[in-house]
Amino acid sequence: MAKREAYDNSEPQWIPSFDEDVMSNFILRHSNWCNFNWDKQDYKENTLKYIIKDKPLHKIISGVSFMNNGFRTIGSFCRMAEMGFPLSEKIKEKIKEEVSELKKQKQEVVQENVKISIQEKIKERICDILEMIEVRVDEFIECLVKDKNCAFNPSALFTHIGVKPVHTARIISSFEPRVKEIESALGGDEELMEGYSFLGKVKLKKYLEFNKGIVETCRSIVIDKPKRKKKKVKPEVVVKGLKYLIEDTTLGIRSIDPKTILNKKSLITYNTKNKKSTLLVSDYGLSVKGSSIIGFNPNLSTTKRIKDKKTLFPLTKGNTGVQSYFKSIKSKESVAKGRINKDTLLIGVQ
Repeated sequence: MAKREAYDNSEPQWIPSFDEDVMSNFILRHSNWCNFNWDKQDYKENTLKYIIKDKPLHKIISGVSFMNNGFRTIGSFCRMAEMGFPLSEKIKEKIKEEVSELKKQKQEVVQENVKISIQEKIKERICDILEMIEVRVDEFIECLVKDKNCAFNPSALFTHIGVKPVHTARIISSFEPRVKEIESALGGDEELMEGYSFLGKVKLKKYLEFNKGIVETCRSIVIDKPKRKKKKVKPEVVVKGLKYLIEDTTLGIRSIDPKTILNKKSLITYNTKNKKSTLLVSDYGLSVKGSSIIGFNPNLSTTKRIKDKKTLFPLTKGNTGVQSYFKSIKSKESVAKGRINKDTLLIGVQ
């Protein structure tokens, strides 16, 4: 029995020839190869390579959606030209006309100045992605029916078509019901199994794994989503909105630098107008938001009225016993608040 030759699916290569039949045959073979192996992005990419020397035109056409059918009309011819195939004047004119039409369409969109929100752009992109995935679904089913090799790598496909974490929820919601339906068919649902009878159980199991692969790959993209690093804000920027009393000459007390408050475990303030001193204690570190101190524990913090300068002065020392001293002051306590105003001195931190 003669050995069957392996099917060669590599791109047809142009071997220079002036024979019209050879040239016509190459155009047909290469067009068919592109039709089977390329997606819409490939047609656009090869069109852009063809016009890359015309930078202004290249910039305009690159902004046209790859879903535009104009790219599919001329993309394979552009690739042939790159390979050295001598395009006829008729084909060159066809490419020129199609590129002009793409340019015209792009300029019309710009002139309309349609403002599309980010969410609308995401929805539009998801529709494009789903359409490209469904093309692969159809190809996979066709391979199953014809008993061809059905290898499929969803991760490689998603990388190629640019699937991002923001797209995955919609893809999952489209394919999860399909997975459940196939599982029900394999589980004994006669009505569903009848609908998949053209595949049979063995091929249907392969089709189930195909759809599961798409869902699982989407979930892995979400898990692997890189966390955005929080931008570090300079201390002077954090405290710039804090309104406080720099110095009280009558008391002889000057406020500390507000930047020293950040990440400290405690702060003592004194309001010169209502004679109230506040102890703010934090479990993890204080911070500033606008003209307020944030991050303090209200259960550990308190406010006391202090009228006597002699009682107040030891609070400015900033030693480790300040908190104990503050708590020992005999005065009516009230709920501590983090609001700071133009009458408030920042006495000390720990």
